Parts: sequence; structure tokens; C-alpha cells
Amino acid sequence: MGSPQLDDAHFDRIRRKVEEFKKNEPSKEHIQLTVDETLLLINELVSLKEQNTKLSEELVKTSQITGNEGYSIEALHKVILLYGSMISNISDVIGIISPDGIMKYKSPNITKWFGWLPDERIGTNALATIHPDDLEHVQKIMQEVLENGGIPVTTEFRYQCKDGSYKPVEVTSVNLINDHLINGILLNYRDITNRKKEEEALLESESRFRLMSDNAPVLIWESGTDTQCNYVNKSYIDFTGRTPEQELGKGWTENVHPEDLQSCIESYLESFRKKCKFRIEYRLMRADGQYRWILNNGIPRFTPDGSFSGYIGSCIDITDIRQAEIELQKSERRLRAITDSANDAILMMEMIIQSVEPIPNFSVWVR
Repeated sequence: MGSPQLDDAHFDRIRRKVEEFKKNEPSKEHIQLTVDETLLLINELVSLKEQNTKLSEELVKTSQITGNEGYSIEALHKVILLYGSMISNISDVIGIISPDGIMKYKSPNITKWFGWLPDERIGTNALATIHPDDLEHVQKIMQEVLENGGIPVTTEFRYQCKDGSYKPVEVTSVNLINDHLINGILLNYRDITNRKKEEEALLESESRFRLMSDNAPVLIWESGTDTQCNYVNKSYIDFTGRTPEQELGKGWTENVHPEDLQSCIESYLESFRKKCKFRIEYRLMRADGQYRWILNNGIPRFTPDGSFSGYIGSCIDITDIRQAEIELQKSERRLRAITDSANDAILMMEMIIQSVEPIPNFSVWVR
């Protein structure tokens, strides 16, 4: 099936029919359309529908159009109106490329998203609007599509708008060359400008977080909803002396003291189940082989819609604090022992004094 051109006799009759209805001067000519011509008529009707809904409906009803497959007027009428309504309200632009790479169809909403009129792209090289830096990638994708009939392939590239600017698009292509109605590659274009901006903002935010995290004096970690560790900062790596890969997943547990491991994991998993904050103290092996006491504080993370997305936590070395507490406890015990001994001594002195009998006439004896 060839691509319809603007000077095609059938297409000229379609144009004439549309112009007649625009002038409110319909003729009674009946038109037998090919599938390609039907697509072009749909474009005209959708465009016309935006200007005058009643007029476009009358055009379909009175033209008595039947396609190659013998579609009824009523069925085609419903399909065209449904198509027009969908195209006016969806974000995807639909296109069809012929087997030789020529654009044979563009949906009318291409004007809304990219500025082109459908006629300005129909009959042109489908690759002409691809950013030069993306062209080689797109050619490889199209070759893949041609070799895999019926299997959708999605890719991203920059698409040129009528004003010369480029927009990032996500395009899903499927080879329907053997489909006698399509006889080409069906394309769905989606403008992903906003998504790209959000992704860039997220990457920038992630970059700032990583920068701050790697320069923080504490050990920072993250885990997903599967409880598996998916990030540790530079301070964490410096402390353990291991690679990030060794710490990810369940790797971080390998350096936990064997006597603390079970209680540590149980507390960790219980907190995940409840999705609540936790504070766990355990011993973690440092790069020099010494076990240091760690205080691990974990906080659950939630997305803006309230969905649980994992945990973020920080660890600090509290060995010196614990040692100071132990020394303080020892000092308190010693002080308590001294105090108790002093009290005992005082009590004993009081008992001795009370047990000594006074010397009679001591004052006379002294004289």
C-alpha cells in the first residue's frame, strides 16, 4: 500500500468534500476510500470537529463513506467520532511509517504537542525530525523493530518541533507491516519534557545528598523496602575498610560481632515490619580489626503519597562513651564503697565512745 499524496485523486476529493462542508455546501457525491485515505479524512474531520462538531458529524453521515472492508456508515461514523474525542484528550501522538521509511500518517494532536500540521509531516522522511545526535540510536532501534514483527519497542530521543526546538519524547514502535490495515510501523509519541525535568531535579537532589552524606562525620546507610542495604556513605566505608559492594545487601552484617548479630537483625527486621524508628546498639568491626560499639538510628522513609520506601539511618561510634560510662560506674562504686566504709568507721567510733566508762573525780585527780 503506497502513501497517499496531496495530489492523489481520492485525496483531492476528500479535500473538496471537506471544503464544501466548511462552506455549508455539501454535494451528494459518494466516496469509496482506501484505508490510507480514510486516515487522512479522519485527520480532516478531527480538525474540523474542533471548529464545528455538528458540521463534522453531518459530513460523515451524508458522505456515505465505506472503506475497503465494507464498513457501514454508522460504524465508521462512530469510530471517527470516538477517534476524534480520544485524540483531542490524549497526550500520545500517533504516527505510521511506511516500509520505506516515509511518514504516512500523523494524528491531528501533533499540532498541540509539537506545532506541526499533520500534512507537513506526511510524505516526508520519518527520520528528518530526529536530533542528529540521536539519529544513529534511532536507526538501530528501527532496524530492531523491522526484524521483530509485532513486538513493541520503546526508546527515547529528541524530536524536532516546528519552531526548530527539540523536545524529549518516549516512542513505542511496533512492526505492523503485515497488517493489511496498517501496513507500516505504528508509533506512539509521548512528550516527556516534564518527566525529564523531574528526573534532572531528582538527580540533582541525589547528587547534593551524596555530597553532604560523603562529607558527614557519621556513618550513613539506606535500604529499600526489601530490607536490603542499597547505599553506604564514604564514612561508613572508611570505618569498615571494605568496598561499597561488600556492604550492600546483607553484607553489612558480616562485620557485626557474633554475640550481637541475632539480636541486631531481629530488632532491625521487627522495625521494618512495624515501619517505625529504631535505636540499636551493637559491636561492629573497624578496619583495624577492633570491635567498636555502634549506635544505629533508623528512620522509615515514605513517598509523598504515603507509600513506604525503606529506611535511612546513621551510625555513630559510642565506644568511648560506653567506656566513660563504665569508668563512671566504677568510680561511683568506689565512692559508694568509701562512703559505706566511712559510715561504718563513724558508727564504730560512736560505739567505742559509748562503751568507755568515764573516770571518776577526773578534775580532782588532775590537780
